[in-house]
Amino acid sequence: MSKNIIKLVLTITLCTFTYGVVSASPLRVVAPTTLVESGIISALVDDFKQLHPELKITISSVGALKVIEMASRGEADLIFSHYPEGENIFLNQGFGIYSAEIMYNFFAFIGPIDHGLDLHNVHTAKELLQLLAEQAVDFIAPHPRSGTTHQLKKLMSYSGINSGWEGYYSSGTTAIKTLLLADENEQFTFADMGTYLTSQNKMAGSIIPLFRDDVALQNRISAIVVNAEQFPEVDNLNAELFWNYLIENRAQLLIQSFTGKNSNTKIFTPIAHLDPNVIALQLAKENKQRYVKLLLLSSILILLALLTISILIINWRSKKAEKVRLQIEKRFSVAMDSSHEGIWDWNLLSGECYISHQCQTILGSPKIHSEQITDPKQWLFDHIEAGYHKSIYRDIQHHIKQSDTSPFSYEILQEIRGKETHLSIHGRVMLNEHNKAVNIIGSVTDITQSHLQGEQLKHFTHIALHDALTGLPNRLMLTQRLDHEIAIGEREKKPVTLLLLDLDGFKAINDNLGHHVGDEILIKVAKQLQQAINRKTDLVSRLGGDEFVIIITDSDANHTIKMMEEITAAIREIAIEGQKNLVGISIGIAEFPIEANTAEELMKAADSAMYRAKRKKY
Repeated sequence: MSKNIIKLVLTITLCTFTYGVVSASPLRVVAPTTLVESGIISALVDDFKQLHPELKITISSVGALKVIEMASRGEADLIFSHYPEGENIFLNQGFGIYSAEIMYNFFAFIGPIDHGLDLHNVHTAKELLQLLAEQAVDFIAPHPRSGTTHQLKKLMSYSGINSGWEGYYSSGTTAIKTLLLADENEQFTFADMGTYLTSQNKMAGSIIPLFRDDVALQNRISAIVVNAEQFPEVDNLNAELFWNYLIENRAQLLIQSFTGKNSNTKIFTPIAHLDPNVIALQLAKENKQRYVKLLLLSSILILLALLTISILIINWRSKKAEKVRLQIEKRFSVAMDSSHEGIWDWNLLSGECYISHQCQTILGSPKIHSEQITDPKQWLFDHIEAGYHKSIYRDIQHHIKQSDTSPFSYEILQEIRGKETHLSIHGRVMLNEHNKAVNIIGSVTDITQSHLQGEQLKHFTHIALHDALTGLPNRLMLTQRLDHEIAIGEREKKPVTLLLLDLDGFKAINDNLGHHVGDEILIKVAKQLQQAINRKTDLVSRLGGDEFVIIITDSDANHTIKMMEEITAAIREIAIEGQKNLVGISIGIAEFPIEANTAEELMKAADSAMYRAKRKKY
């Protein structure tokens, strides 16, 4: 019987660990040149190697299109890519097995400081491209196979510009060299902000970012593991190890704080926690952890059952049963103390309760000579804050009286040794052959660390989806919410109204009174807009600059008109140092499905309506 117990414990132990393999060949990482030059790839690889110093890793820097080509030939183990079309083909052909968007930055249109263009009415990348083409400005683009140029060509096609314009040409070289050429010759160009910020020490400063506040300019970067079933030479095991590192908190925090070599500006925004593949993987991990915990608890129960049977057999066969029982309990105590969880076993017949040393340590109990407690209820109340006493004791009594063997659990917060500690308490009633409760067996676990990690994840999710100045939902959250509400509206045949609001006279405020006054006005406007909506289903968002958006669901025209009147009046009442009527507001309104069938079309319709309203004033 003892041999079988040992085999069971070994099996459980082996099931709870995974092992990495040190490969003779280096792990091959391939990434776009612009991403490598920003320094973020080296930073992530260096941090990962601190966790796995035994691994060798090489980084190859190539064009965005060539990244996919190399991976499609099995010349990489893991790739970074910002070429969605190529990624989809790569994954659909079975060349990749794990994919996740881990971060994003923005592309920007960059040009001379004294560019001479009227950008006042430019609000989208499409409008800016059309203006550059109309003015036939000197524009230099990277090599045609560069990922930056690929993104630019997509924007040009979307803007109705097929092959450039007179003055547009390709440098035939990398994005960073193209940026330096544009700086040297005071030309317009297109680059991601990571390339611009990390190249500033090499530039004369003759060009600056002119426009980047558009979802169409978002540069989303994915990490993909190459499929070893397609290419046997691929090191899947270590590539998956690196991929898992990239989607977890440590790497995402590094991305959040990364500023590059020559800038104090944060370049990238982590987004792994928003990727559906990552969310699904985390849910699978949580389920696996629950399964492992259940397996461990079941193993303990089996072990207890086996020990009980052994004691009964020994009692039946020998007059020295008491001595044998004490010896077995001692061995059990040692086994429980080696566990990371605190174990307790309440004998309802004798009234005694076994409290393992680990359990005493977790609950901050002073060291006691015996692990047997004669008054378990009092001991429990002495070590758990009073606010939890009534509910815990009531539930325990219910399980005992009803012979309920379903598990019960609690999560509590209390101060232990001067620190706030989150505890997870689990228990289960054990019955005898007459279905009478005779024991309660349970565990106590310190879950403070996992709780803190969960709070950090919530914090970073909030940062990614909210405007830093006003605290309102940002453009990314607006886009997601608008898609969601339109899907509901289409399914339930309900209208969705979109209000696009633009402040009148705001530029004059910034120019004459300073940006700090402008920021104060934006904050006050945001508060007034939040007060104007009175339903949880409505949403106020800041697009950027002095533009705001309100989503109104399932509302009639009277409600919308009344809200617009209240907003207009409230904006006029905003005062700075006692002075009112500093700014006005122009509002464009569009309704789904009357004027648009998609989120993008609804935004365009509201934008057009807003400009019509503004032109009537001026």
